[in-house]
Amino acid sequence: MKTSLTLLLAFAAGLLTPISPAVAQSRSLYDWAWVARLGATTLPGSTGGSSFAPSFNQPESLAADATGNVLIAGLYDPDVIFGAPTPRYQNAVGPLGALESSYVAKYTPAGALAWSLNLTSNGDTRVTDAAMDAAGNSYVIGRYYQQLRVDGTTVALAGTSAPCFLAKIGPTGTLLWATTIEPDAAGGSSVQLQRLAVDAVGNSVVQGEFEGSVTINGTTFAGARSSRHAIVLRYNQLGGITGGFAAYTTAGTESDHGFTGIALATTGETYLGGYVAPAATLQFGTLPALTGPANANAAGFVLKLSAANTASWLISTTGPARQSTTTASGQGVDKIMIGPQNRCYAVGGLIGSSMAFGAFSLSTGNPAAATGKDIFLARIAPSGTIESLVGGGGTDKILGLALGPQGEATIATAGGLDWGNVRLPGAAWPTSTTTGLVQLDAAGVPQRGWQAGGRFFTAAVAVDGLNRPVLAGTYFEASPFTFGTRQLASPYSWNTIIARTALLSLAARQAAQVAGLEVYPNPARNVVDIRTAQAGPVQVQLLDALGRCVQAQTLPTGQTRLPLASIAAGSYTLLVRQGEARSYHRLTVEP
Repeated sequence: MKTSLTLLLAFAAGLLTPISPAVAQSRSLYDWAWVARLGATTLPGSTGGSSFAPSFNQPESLAADATGNVLIAGLYDPDVIFGAPTPRYQNAVGPLGALESSYVAKYTPAGALAWSLNLTSNGDTRVTDAAMDAAGNSYVIGRYYQQLRVDGTTVALAGTSAPCFLAKIGPTGTLLWATTIEPDAAGGSSVQLQRLAVDAVGNSVVQGEFEGSVTINGTTFAGARSSRHAIVLRYNQLGGITGGFAAYTTAGTESDHGFTGIALATTGETYLGGYVAPAATLQFGTLPALTGPANANAAGFVLKLSAANTASWLISTTGPARQSTTTASGQGVDKIMIGPQNRCYAVGGLIGSSMAFGAFSLSTGNPAAATGKDIFLARIAPSGTIESLVGGGGTDKILGLALGPQGEATIATAGGLDWGNVRLPGAAWPTSTTTGLVQLDAAGVPQRGWQAGGRFFTAAVAVDGLNRPVLAGTYFEASPFTFGTRQLASPYSWNTIIARTALLSLAARQAAQVAGLEVYPNPARNVVDIRTAQAGPVQVQLLDALGRCVQAQTLPTGQTRLPLASIAAGSYTLLVRQGEARSYHRLTVEP
């Protein structure tokens, strides 16, 4: 990634200045305000629900309103505890394990639980997305079996074996209505809902998939029987369906394309984001079909639908990228949102030195063989004109996008990140287990970052009316996990975490130095010894001149040697951590 000479010199000066060790921790790294835990216990859950633990808890979506309240929707199997012994939701565990059920919960701006709802049915009940409108109402979509129950009360009945639902919940947690979304007749193709978008006054659009042909509310969407197709359904404030649209797969298989985001403008237009691989062709109404590129890379796209549910325009990516953050290959659009003046913001990832999106091009400077994936963020006018395309990063995965009131983008990532004025140390997964947030200003310039340590996976990110980011994710170890100066331990092996950021800069804190640190020989060749005054494991990261992690290793108690045989000759920085202490040390590696 390209970095200015001034920035490199300033960064190097920070690393070499011993009087302010905390300044060297990172550039523009900030603290967290609070962390809340929704825990799954060690009760035996579904035998097939999770490969990591017998019981699990998994967030699916996150939203925030203008005043800072946070909505989270997720799954549990067999139970969930909202940070305290009560309230607790638990399913009955039978011979084959527990059923998957779902919850919707709201937290205050200070991180206290405001209310929660338990969603169950006669089988598995899975929420897939949630959103909030300007009045503080909450919306959630998902699927159920036979009877949908909210806190034990039946609110919807199914006429088919695989129904979905859209529900609206008032600001105080009262269910206002629930609508079943299913084919008109049993025995036909089923619909699986994946994503939801809501405008300020409560109109909704949902995106899902179906196979072959399906008829919903008298409208038939007919596609090839052996392929899965995308469907968009529109609903009014009372939950009544007002129209729909289908994008048909005319070549390829289900794995050759994906729809990763949906957004709804205040003027009624709908935007879809996704990708298409070389083996697939997608047909969007009367627009020219989009076929994946012939160079073994996938193409990302953004599609606009009019308020009357017709395809208006389509923009796709091109370039030499090897892999995106969502797909197996190519440059996928991972998330999209609507910002000020109904502009569409699309975020995605690429490996390689350059890409093009419509008439815009972007060069990050990273070589095609770089370990991490770079990030691109496009801002698109309602007319379909790309107004800006920025990028950088070098991370592992893009996990979420949220927009502030002026169009400030907050992007959640996994692994390290180095983008402009924000650097989050860490290598690509699975070497690194960090999660990070980077926040850009309205011009697309990175301003600040946050990082969470431990085996934590971000599921969603949101921002409130004051542009304060909050994220939710999964932590699947019982050991403590760290969010800046906030640490939280759990007796359980599977946890859902909600965390809100703060604007207190960690770079202003004085970090304790590692006691008695010795690094020798220096210059080193093949191996270097790292010794400290205290017993205990030591975490070591080797950073190159751009601050990117080229090697990360934990030295257990009694082991002091860090192998360097695979490291190219040059000047590096050692980041040494032991407990809460950390130190930086310049190291030269000889050929």
